[in-house]
Formats: sequence, structure tokens, C-alpha cells
Amino acid sequence: MFRTPNYYQKKNTGETVLISSVGSLPSKFVKSVRFIGLQSDLVKQRIYSTEDTKLNITPKVYNKQLNTNLPSLFFDFNSSGKITDQVRSNLVTDFFGKLGVNNQTLNITHSGYDYNSCSLNGSYTFLWLENNIVYMQAVSLTNFDSTKSMFYPEKFSEIPVFTIGNASPDDNIVTALPVDQVRIVNKVPCGTNSFIVQGIVPRSIVEFGEDKFRVIDVYLNSHTKEEEMILDTKEFNVGKAAITSVIDDLQSVYMFNIYKQI
Repeated sequence: MFRTPNYYQKKNTGETVLISSVGSLPSKFVKSVRFIGLQSDLVKQRIYSTEDTKLNITPKVYNKQLNTNLPSLFFDFNSSGKITDQVRSNLVTDFFGKLGVNNQTLNITHSGYDYNSCSLNGSYTFLWLENNIVYMQAVSLTNFDSTKSMFYPEKFSEIPVFTIGNASPDDNIVTALPVDQVRIVNKVPCGTNSFIVQGIVPRSIVEFGEDKFRVIDVYLNSHTKEEEMILDTKEFNVGKAAITSVIDDLQSVYMFNIYKQI
């Protein structure tokens, strides 16, 4: 199925076209391209693990169930010395605080301890967060030393990484975009159906339907292998009651006009 805009689309003739929009500079028409497999939303980021955040804190870990192969462990993120209490609390809450008490599965990697004599690597069930302390029940562990009652931050070889579930695209924490921004996801970014291959870069201007948008960012999401393009919806649409162009069907073909400022 084709999504056809309700006005004539500019063909790629190579001629210069000036955009007479509020706040814009003269711009040159580059080309018209068509894309399929697009979806729009207001998501800023989908967070899959602490690697996607700035939570570079190695916790102190308490084991209150000695000689138990699958214990419940306390991960104390209050043990970092150089970060303020409020910043630390915000970072911990931004990740663990959004999981909820819903038996969410977390995996821990990169947790080699005491010259890799043991580790906390494995799968856990998240139970709760309180006062920057994360409480989790071990489900399966690799090379765990059940005789240790405490794991000290300075003895980990790396900062442990906490990953949601099995890192499938459906397991993530969603954060929202600022007002006046929208995200376009290209779920089939191959060949000429790629934003990047077609030359769309930050500061480009894209036009579809009856609206123009400034490209804030465009990139390949390393986790989902999908392209994501962040657009400013306000700069070229000042005075409009609403944005009328909609991208809402993966099977539709959408025509984009691409411009660059001169």
C-alpha cells in the first residue's frame, strides 16, 4: 500500500528550491526518496542495560545467605566515593526504579571478582529498590563463591553490567523525547531504504506530507539494528495548529523530499 501525500511531490530535477518558512535559511532541494517500514513515536531512548546509561558505579554487594548457591543479594550503590548522593540516587532510580516490582529478569555480566577467582555473572529476578540498594534473587549463577559475605567495589575487575531480560527488543525502559521532537524508526534500513545511505544527516531538512522538519540526529541503533531519526517538529511549522503528516503504517511507502541549507 502506498501513502500518497495530498500535494504534488517535487521530482529530482537538480534545480534550487528556496524554502520560505519562518526561521529558515535558503535551502537547496537535493532529491526525493521513498521509504517503507517506517514508524513514528515520541521515544527518546530505549534503555536495555546500565551500559546505555551513565550508571558507572560499582556496587558493594552483601550476601546474607552464606553457602547458598542461589542466594538473594543486596547491591549497594551508596558505596561510590566521588559522586554526590543526589546524582547517585538519580542514576540508580533512572534504571532500576523504572523496572517495578514485576519479577523482571536481569542479567549481570563483566563482574569478575578478586582476579576473576569468582564472579556475580548470571541471571537474577529483580525484587525491589530502596535507598539506592537493589535487592535481587539469583536464578542461575556462573562461578559464584557462596562463602563470601561481601563483595567490595575495589576488587571487581570491571564495572558490572546489568541487562534487562535477554536483551530482546521488547525488554527495555522507555524515556520520552522533549516536546516538539519526534522519532522516526526505519525497521528495514537496507540498501536504498536506508536514511544514512540516502544521505540524511543532522541539520538536513526533510519534507513529507505538508510539513517540513529539521533533522536533529540520525543513527543506527546497535541493539535493534534499526535506524532512528530524531526530528524537530517546530522550526518550520510555527503558527500551524497541528502537524498533519503522519507516519503510522509499516506497509505504506512514504515519499520524502530532502533539502540542505545553503
